[in-house]
Amino acid sequence: MRWRPRRGTTDPVADVVAFRKRDDPDGLGPATDRIWAAGALTGLALALAAALAFPRHGVALAYLSVLLRVAWYAARSEDAPLLRRLLQFGLVAGLGAIFGDYVRAYVLPEGRLVYLTRDAVLLTTPPYVPLGWACAVVEVGYLPLRVYGRLRGPRSGVGGTAVASVLAAALAGLGMGLVEGLAVRAGWWKYETTRAMLAPSVAAYAPLGEGLAFLLLVPLFQRAQRGSVVFWGIAFAGTALAAQLLAWSVLR
Repeated sequence: MRWRPRRGTTDPVADVVAFRKRDDPDGLGPATDRIWAAGALTGLALALAAALAFPRHGVALAYLSVLLRVAWYAARSEDAPLLRRLLQFGLVAGLGAIFGDYVRAYVLPEGRLVYLTRDAVLLTTPPYVPLGWACAVVEVGYLPLRVYGRLRGPRSGVGGTAVASVLAAALAGLGMGLVEGLAVRAGWWKYETTRAMLAPSVAAYAPLGEGLAFLLLVPLFQRAQRGSVVFWGIAFAGTALAAQLLAWSVLR
């Protein structure tokens, strides 16, 4: 998309500002790309450190990781309403996810989720996990929403949403699948044995379910932008639980 001066104006600064607003109506651009990249790389670096370098301090690194990233996104999203809304959506979904954890820990007959930490719990979930979900929603959801912003238009129909949704599912399956593997080494959580295992203590249904859940992230978040972020955040948490149960059932 090339910049062209607006008719009837000789102010190049005003023209560029107007161009950027048309190009990124949600306030996303190179600045928010850097915010997202810094947060995502911080999370990856601390997860690798907890799993490979300092497993005895895995819990402390988990809290450090999620607190740094949530604070970073909250502080740097003042000029990016979509990024701020995405963080709010993720925080609500993270709180709702504790009920999904309870089902996976106490209801499933096999492949149960087992937390390895000895800190405070919400039902059965350590507090760093809901915050981790909020970070995952921002970090997995940002690129698909960025792609959707580029693809949408008067003739895009559902095509832009479909492409963004598939991208979100792929990123979640790969990225959160990596975290599932690192979590065992970091002493965060593990899974009891079930028929389909990716590795010792890593059940295959977990990353598959996460990928299926994030397939609906973009359309649910679109509704949250027009309505209640609390309602649609809870809806996404319910979707995540349903996706986990579906994946568990299929792979079993």
